Amino acid sequence: MSNALSNLFHRPALLAALAVLLAVAALPAAALADTPPAGTVLQQFPAPGTDPCGLAWDGEALWIADNASGTLYRIDPADGRVISSFKTSEGRLSGLAFGMGRLWCAEAASKVVRQLDTEGNRLGAAMACPLPEVQGRQPETGGLSFHDGHLWTGTVAGWSSTMNQVDPADGKVKRSLFTKGYPVALALNDTHIWNATHNDGRRLGLVYCYGLDDGLFVSQFDTPGFWPVGLAWDGNGLWLADRETRTIYRVSTGQEVVK
Repeated sequence: MSNALSNLFHRPALLAALAVLLAVAALPAAALADTPPAGTVLQQFPAPGTDPCGLAWDGEALWIADNASGTLYRIDPADGRVISSFKTSEGRLSGLAFGMGRLWCAEAASKVVRQLDTEGNRLGAAMACPLPEVQGRQPETGGLSFHDGHLWTGTVAGWSSTMNQVDPADGKVKRSLFTKGYPVALALNDTHIWNATHNDGRRLGLVYCYGLDDGLFVSQFDTPGFWPVGLAWDGNGLWLADRETRTIYRVSTGQEVVK
């Protein structure tokens, strides 16, 4: 062995680097697969109707409202096929959620949340959205989601916008988290809460991610379109509905576990 080569192999840093390279080379190909960047479209199909709003997951299928026709659709997540639908007399919706075996619908004008069964019949009394006045301005209703026995509502109030954990029995706010942008759509799992904002169509929409326990900002990504209006977590991934493109997307959160 030459003196130059001998000196090379006696350098600790180079030996450590060589060991790392050999270890990586020995890994199976699956372990080296990259997680898709946050916001990557994994699946997409057209939304039913011309004015989609809200998105919810019932454990097997997606629900989406169409404000133009006043219809709620249950759709197959594999291909967007409509499984069932019904007309509703509810006002223009701003959010949709599924929990306790029923649909929760936030009305933009009346600023209440109504409960419907899966055939469109009203259940119980309407619940007022938690919309405290902020600096003399009345906030607007935002998105809805249901997680772990609680309803989450979005309060759109500029820099004072919040995501609120609400007791579905009495409508009382148990917890509020401040958020960037306008929380026009919400989705949760056991560790994170996401909200989408559409920025009034001035740029691509944004999805913000926060820790559910501490409410601290984690990450953000651009949406496929300018007008996100619905988010839903299906237990394994995040779904997003966009009004402008009239499309439902399954998008990467950047946190998926590659198998």
